[in-house]
Amino acid sequence: MTVRTASFAVLLVALVAPVAAQPGVFLGQPAGLGQSAGLGQPVAGPLEDLSRQIAAREEKIRQAGEEKARLEIEIAELVARTEAAQEELRRRARALYRMRRAGMLPIAGGFDALLSHLSRLERLERMVRSDLSAIAFLRSRRQALRGEVARKEEEASEARRELAQLQQRKQTLEQQLWAQRTYAGLFDPAYAPRLPVTVPGGRPAPAPAVPSYGLTVRGAEPTSGFAQLRGRLRLPVAGGAVREAQREDGRGLEFVSPGASVVAAADGRVAFSQRYGGYGTLVILDHGDDYYTLYGGLVQTPLVPGEWVGEGARVGVLGSQPLFFAVKRGTRSLDARSWVGL
Repeated sequence: MTVRTASFAVLLVALVAPVAAQPGVFLGQPAGLGQSAGLGQPVAGPLEDLSRQIAAREEKIRQAGEEKARLEIEIAELVARTEAAQEELRRRARALYRMRRAGMLPIAGGFDALLSHLSRLERLERMVRSDLSAIAFLRSRRQALRGEVARKEEEASEARRELAQLQQRKQTLEQQLWAQRTYAGLFDPAYAPRLPVTVPGGRPAPAPAVPSYGLTVRGAEPTSGFAQLRGRLRLPVAGGAVREAQREDGRGLEFVSPGASVVAAADGRVAFSQRYGGYGTLVILDHGDDYYTLYGGLVQTPLVPGEWVGEGARVGVLGSQPLFFAVKRGTRSLDARSWVGL
């Protein structure tokens, strides 16, 4: 590991430790690496747990879909059976009506003929009542199954809502793990080849050129002589109020100018560009000779790690929060006010 890379690794350790203690920030140890001081609890465990929960919701959705399909098939069969029963009922009802409207009992045939007629009439009435009962049962069963289908639809909808939330949580943890692995590439260059080729959000990593920070970089090589810029660094924000500020990892300046564009104070290489705990979106520029400038509180940035930016190039945009700007030499915070000539 070069002295420059080692120094930046130490700087990031200083940043990770206070941010990991903030509520809602969870930074852990990448799988396959040894325990690193200050990196908090492993993210791999929560990711595995979320993956299991996601798989369970997906299985629940699948089962609900299969059960709903089975119920709909049964409902269709009940509809067909109900229609057949209604047709049979109409046929028997017409026959019963004709027998009752005949007007005369078969007295001429004798007592046996009379009993036979009454028996047929009674049997037909019994069959009509049975048809009515069967139709009522089929309708009741069909209604119950439709209620069951509605419950399965609600179960599937709830599982899909939970699935979307779990997938969002997993994506957030994966982004944290991506940042972690970036740090791991700084701590252990042998880990760098296992880093992802895209940054969170699907943006491509920089085109291959000179290896740096466990990533690949592009553009011009960094220039030296940052130390000679003391008192002459460009203000990262034009206008607005400026005040001293303190973070857990050191002091700096806050520029209060909501919605303003933020520019690079000097030429440098993007060493870090990621949402980072209480900093919002944080950009770190490496200016060579172990000098770094930090730009925290951004709501968006066009920069990706490894990209070369010139002085005055756009680093990002502020929201309602102030910009936290700091100058560091290794892990040591320098007097940012004197560096920008205030």
